[in-house]
Amino acid sequence: MLSNSIKFSNAGSRVEILTYQNTQNGLVLKVVDQGIGIENDIVQAILEPFSRVTTSPLDGTYEGTGLGLSIVNALVEAHEATLDIERIPGTGTTVTVTFPPELTLEN
Repeated sequence: MLSNSIKFSNAGSRVEILTYQNTQNGLVLKVVDQGIGIENDIVQAILEPFSRVTTSPLDGTYEGTGLGLSIVNALVEAHEATLDIERIPGTGTTVTVTFPPELTLEN
């Protein structure tokens, strides 16, 4: 999640990592960027292995295998967590993973 946010953000833009825990939702991990964003119609495709969707004006400038978010998605499912992708094309993306309360650490 973090490497994709950095990869698809311009130099000088902001990438944030946020975490918090509450009794209702469990542990929440968010990565928020000001990158190129993700078009609504390709969200499911980018969760598939080896998917490299090219719909950005910056196409061809990024290296990778297309495994990043598919691995994140598989790990999320394996931990019975949820994955949510909020996107505003051209403005940024927020990827949120929420782990169930029973999997979080106790104080």
